[in-house]
This record gives sequence, structure tokens and C-alpha cells, in this order.
Amino acid sequence: MDYEGTTDAYFRAFFDTEDSRESDTHFRCQDGKPSFNYRLLYDYKAPAKNYVLTVQAWDKDFFTSNEMIGEV
Repeated sequence: MDYEGTTDAYFRAFFDTEDSRESDTHFRCQDGKPSFNYRLLYDYKAPAKNYVLTVQAWDKDFFTSNEMIGEV
């Protein structure tokens, strides 16, 4: 959380780092549970050798660098 006890959360997802997509930002989240109604679309053909989807949660900051909250 930021100094004020809030989080400006957004998500980043990718199959490879060159084709990453980001969600919109949920500003001023006070309870640590941002709510999104958002989708990230990818164009991939099946079958493929490697289907590893990485999803990252981030806290957006304006005066310092963004902070990663978690990754799966």
C-alpha cells in the first residue's frame, strides 16, 4: 500500500514479455481488493509448444517506480 494506505492496482499478463497487456488501473483501493470488469485478449494459434501465461499485480505510482504486488 501507499503512504496513505491505498493501492492503485492494475494487472499485467503475457505469454511472452514482448506481447504483454495491461488492465485499467483501479485507483485509491482502500481494502486491498480491487474490482475489475476487464478482459485481456490474445491472438494465439493452437496447438503450441509452450502455453505459459504469466499474470502480475502491480501498484501504480506517479512519483516513484511502480511496485509489483505479486506474480503467478
